[in-house]
Amino acid sequence: MSLHVEPAELAGRLARDAHGRPLGEVETVFADEDGASSRFIGIDTEQGRVVVPVDGAEVDPTVYALDLPYMADRISGAPTVSPEVEELDPETERRVVAHFSADEPQHAPTDEGGGSASAILEAVDMPEPEPEAQTQIVDEPVPLGEEVVLSEEQLVVETERVPAQRVRVRKEIVEEEVTLTVVLRHEELVIEREPIAPGEAPAETANGPRLDEPPIEIVLWAEEPVVSTRAVPTERVRVVRTIGSQQQDLTAQLRRERASFDHATGEDQR
Repeated sequence: MSLHVEPAELAGRLARDAHGRPLGEVETVFADEDGASSRFIGIDTEQGRVVVPVDGAEVDPTVYALDLPYMADRISGAPTVSPEVEELDPETERRVVAHFSADEPQHAPTDEGGGSASAILEAVDMPEPEPEAQTQIVDEPVPLGEEVVLSEEQLVVETERVPAQRVRVRKEIVEEEVTLTVVLRHEELVIEREPIAPGEAPAETANGPRLDEPPIEIVLWAEEPVVSTRAVPTERVRVVRTIGSQQQDLTAQLRRERASFDHATGEDQR
């Protein structure tokens, strides 16, 4: 059978035995074929990672624990698997179930003909057992009718939720230097010289060339980089709260009552 709890809900819980003693955290959860229920769990012990069935276990939400219906010595002797194992093979499951199953009643041996061993012993002449020696029965002391109830203190531990720390999430601006290669274009002045043959002089020079003409000015253009920035989204950050657990040892002085009596002498009784 399985425990109808999702495997993710059992991982990390504190496993305890039938008397409430801590065994360690649940390291591995082996789910059913559909993956919706849990069937076995893995707990790290001195012998290795033991496999324990969760049939009959109870989840304690107050302390984030899982109470198993088995004793600690029986759990420590369970079959072990490697920590890398995520799925149990049928042979391992069979050995785990056989280890935690209830002890079968012992049947009396029978012979080949189907008769019981007691019937066979009756057919054989066995010597009669010697009568046991009679023991003298000593009368038990009769109580006086006065009783004293003894009490003791027990350690009761409860947990409460208290604020531990405050966490703020803020965004910071970080500057970094970025280098980009940009291609810039510009105009250059190229002078092309072409000789003029006789008779091919342009019309404007018919009256003779002018040697004092003013210089010709030409504006050359060039590209310059224009730098600007813009903000674009790069990633999405989520803040998620999870529940963790830790073991803490508590020590306290407990008091208990002890019964004692004083013998009174004859003079004190007068």
